[in-house]
Amino acid sequence: MGSAVREYPASYAQRGMWHAFELAPESSVYHVTVRADVSGHLDMAALRAAAGRLAQRHDVLRTTFRSTGDELSARVHDDLPVPVTEVHVADRDPDGFEDRVRHEARIPFRLTEEGPLRIVLLDGAPDRQVLLFVFHHMSWDFESIVLALRELGELYQDGLTRAGRDPGGTHREGAAGYAAFAEWEHTWVAGPEGEESQAYWAQQWADLPEALDLPSRRPRQAARSYTGAMHWTELEPTHVTGLDQLARDAGVTRYAVLLTAFTVLLSRFADQHEVTVGLAGSQRTLPEHRWTLGNFVNPLVLRSDVRPERTFRDLVTAGSRTVFAALRHRIVPFPLLVQRQRPDYDTSRAPVFDVLFAYDKPHNRDQDLLARFVAGRGETRWGDLLLRSRPLDCAETFYDLTTYVFDSSSAVAVRWEYNTDVLTDEAVAGLGRHFGALLSALLAAPDTPVGELVVDEPAESVATQETGISTASLVAAHAAAAPDRPALHCAGRVLSYGELHRSVERLADQLRAVGAGPGTEVAIRLPRSVGLVVALLAVDRVGGSCRLVDPHLDPPPGSVHLVVTEAGITRNSGAADAGPPATTDGDGGHLELLLARYPLDGRDRVLQHEPVTSRTPLAEFRWPLAAGAQLVLAPPDADGEPAGLAALLARERPTVVQLRTETLPAAVIEPLPPLPGLRRALCRGDVPSLAQVRQLRRWTGVEPDHLYLVDGTPVGALSEVDTADGFPLLDRLPPGVRPQLLDADGHPVPPHAVGVLTLSAPAPAGSPAQTSGPGILTCTGRLARREADGRIRLHGRASRRVRVGGYRVDLDEVERLLEAQPAVREAVVVTSEDQGRARMAAFLVPHRADGSGLRELREALSRQRARYLVPAEFHRIAQVPRDRHGRIDLAALTAPAADPDSEYTPPATPLERELALMWGDLLGVEKIGRHDDFFHSGGHSLLATRVSAEVKDRFGVALPVRTIFVSSTLERYAVAVLQALVEVAGAELVHHDKADAGTATGRRRPIESGGRDDPNA
Repeated sequence: MGSAVREYPASYAQRGMWHAFELAPESSVYHVTVRADVSGHLDMAALRAAAGRLAQRHDVLRTTFRSTGDELSARVHDDLPVPVTEVHVADRDPDGFEDRVRHEARIPFRLTEEGPLRIVLLDGAPDRQVLLFVFHHMSWDFESIVLALRELGELYQDGLTRAGRDPGGTHREGAAGYAAFAEWEHTWVAGPEGEESQAYWAQQWADLPEALDLPSRRPRQAARSYTGAMHWTELEPTHVTGLDQLARDAGVTRYAVLLTAFTVLLSRFADQHEVTVGLAGSQRTLPEHRWTLGNFVNPLVLRSDVRPERTFRDLVTAGSRTVFAALRHRIVPFPLLVQRQRPDYDTSRAPVFDVLFAYDKPHNRDQDLLARFVAGRGETRWGDLLLRSRPLDCAETFYDLTTYVFDSSSAVAVRWEYNTDVLTDEAVAGLGRHFGALLSALLAAPDTPVGELVVDEPAESVATQETGISTASLVAAHAAAAPDRPALHCAGRVLSYGELHRSVERLADQLRAVGAGPGTEVAIRLPRSVGLVVALLAVDRVGGSCRLVDPHLDPPPGSVHLVVTEAGITRNSGAADAGPPATTDGDGGHLELLLARYPLDGRDRVLQHEPVTSRTPLAEFRWPLAAGAQLVLAPPDADGEPAGLAALLARERPTVVQLRTETLPAAVIEPLPPLPGLRRALCRGDVPSLAQVRQLRRWTGVEPDHLYLVDGTPVGALSEVDTADGFPLLDRLPPGVRPQLLDADGHPVPPHAVGVLTLSAPAPAGSPAQTSGPGILTCTGRLARREADGRIRLHGRASRRVRVGGYRVDLDEVERLLEAQPAVREAVVVTSEDQGRARMAAFLVPHRADGSGLRELREALSRQRARYLVPAEFHRIAQVPRDRHGRIDLAALTAPAADPDSEYTPPATPLERELALMWGDLLGVEKIGRHDDFFHSGGHSLLATRVSAEVKDRFGVALPVRTIFVSSTLERYAVAVLQALVEVAGAELVHHDKADAGTATGRRRPIESGGRDDPNA
């Protein structure tokens, strides 16, 4: 560059950002852009001169960086101009102009060659000029940007007057440069104060709470994304008044009250009592650094105990003390703490915390106005020139959620920056609305336990309607319209609708004779037969409610009045104990849901073959008859085994078959012979796994439908059951059923947050519960969240959510990810303890008997998902063990004595052997096999940086650090190194050819060598 260079060790903040920069050098996540619409004439010569004078004043503007191994050096140049360019935009379309603005803001910085500031004027149609100030966060913080723009404006105005003097203004003679700060920081860290503060943070970081589990839109990907967006909200004037009142009463600052409210918000959204959040701290502690431009940002880790029994006032007081203690130790560099305390953090997430809270309160009115300008919501004047800023689309963001609070004297604005691959637009908008509503509740009742606060938000409407379809009445109507149409078929006996109606009327008369009527509860103890169907329709006819009772068990529940058996009708003389819950005729809208969602007609033959138990939904029998179709019952002695069911289907040739989710793994063995008439397979029960969905599709040859039931109670119809990236949607709920999502303490969760799905439904007509309570409550035990359109998105079972390596992991979700892989037919994931830490183990049934494809599974999954979602162990099994009810027998899952998929395979090539030795030295591992994973062998992000540096030193090729994250096995990493070597060799050959050509024509060109020590490596 032709100018003298002074070099010094980069600050810790710059080192931390450099590490992130190496992982994504093309990303603009660390760009801080101020976008200003220009009104008036902008003198470009004066602007260039002002930028040059600003660079001469502040060394940070003349700084580039050089990385050598583990070290990062900052290089201050005597002369490194700030680029000030003008771009003429020919596109007259406003959208096209804005696209060019965004493009210019996102052009990557080459930090090894250029300084950390670019200024661009975009000149479009008449009266359309936009001035961009693009700062790279490596060398800037918010306060430095405010100071720099104020000083730049003063220099610009001075240049217009041609005074040629130093305008003074915000610039202070004798202010220390950033290089001086970096040198002071390294000295302080090694001194006694630094050691004391590091000991404080080591204690604070010990056993940190699990990472915040914000309601993510999809499983976290392996490669960290930075795709961002932003949302603005503003606090009500009453909030500002209430904040100040509580702050005065508690003897704290407005900042402490806002921060505490924010932690309560996160606690509610993540359903966690312990919350870890990052605070945007600053290392500007010395007077000589007050006017220094540079990156003084130093995140502080705040852990809060937001137990529901604590009051908001108590939380504010405790939180203020915690913040005060943290500020006393705020100089310790966060990247240094990560390196020493958490070097093995998962790089699919930010280290230590995923949510940052930043608070900005200007010191005076002038700084307030300029801070608003930098934030994208203000204006500033440079003489006659007016610059109005407005937010630039947040294209990228570093954390899952960054909440910036801009606190002026009279108003408080909040900017929510969020990762769109983690949070939806609707979720963040809901977060902003809930924050306002929560603040109102907290400030109105600061002495009420936070778990008891009722947050007043508009209730989400749920369509409801009265239930009460009488199947017997519908059968009577079908009998009148088509008396000879077949209605019921069982064991060779066929009843027409006319015959069925007459049988129902006869039994109904007998029931009335013994006192049955509305409100009478009748137990039916009959096997699967014509008599069972007639009995349940007869109970419906007299207005009673019905319970099915397993005919092989007695006595019937003590709450029933009458019992129908093969011997006739008897009064129940059993005990008064109501017994276990059983299916009743008030089925919570199950029948209405079936009729609306899965219509039938007189041509349909619906097969019912499941055993009759107290959990059997009555709608399985009522649905076909209410629609005028034919109900085909399997003989009472049919056992439901795969061979018998296949024979039954071939013989009866139904158009619709009803199955149970729990029996699918046992039933789905061999594909059925072609069944041309089969058009629908309705599977009822728990949410199916991907393996069950796909096996059922292969077995029946039709696209299956799924109805979610819990203990026989209908929850709703499912859609999107075959998605590997998530769980199904509850596409339609039964009429009258209201869903609620509750947290671990039984309170409703905020909008878009994840909670346990609980349903409330009207009590059956005439039942005691109809008058004694709100109705029937059913806890599904399954986690769920509400989508933007109001539908419920299901997640895994709450009992299967565990903590692995400090992160919440849904084992059902991991199983779904595994079953989406081509090599896997079925998967079961369990956890075990290893030296006090949970480890996941996957038991896999391969699609092919030889298990081909399973060996590559770990690497394939590692490329798709975050490391903590990848099981530590993979075991091949022939089949998943199950008990007699079809449930997975977890106790029978044991790792094979010799697992062929975990055997050591030595490196196969000289390059692999060289890399294996390098990895082994860095990881402290004696043997590295060609299928071994760098991270599962003990590697982490900081060691990944060292691998990249070692490869450059030994082989002369510069592989990006991110390479090892997408090619994490020795075999694949060796391929990446080899490809880089080939590219370098090819480039050298091209340069040699050009050089030879240059010699032949008298124009020799220098060879640009790749710098490899050994071309044959």
